[in-house]
Amino acid sequence: MASIKNFRDLRSTRYINVGEVVSVNYPKHGKRNVLTKHSGEVVATGTGPGGRYITIKGESGVIRSLSEAKMVKLRKHLA
Repeated sequence: MASIKNFRDLRSTRYINVGEVVSVNYPKHGKRNVLTKHSGEVVATGTGPGGRYITIKGESGVIRSLSEAKMVKLRKHLA
C-alpha cells in the first residue's frame, strides 16, 4: 500500500470514484468509540436511506460498505 504522503484528506464521498484507492477511519462494528482503519479499492458509491456510502474491497479481498456519516477520516490515494 502507498505511504501516508500519497493521500489527500477529503470531507465527502462526493469526490470518490469507482476504482480509486481510499483509506478510512471507521467505528468498530459501526457504532463503537474505537476506530479501525479500513483501506482498499472503491467498488461502488451510492446514496441509500441512511445517506451516502462507499463500498470498498480490501487487500485481503474483504468487501465492506461504509456510511459517510460515520467516517472520521477519509483519505484518497493520489496516483
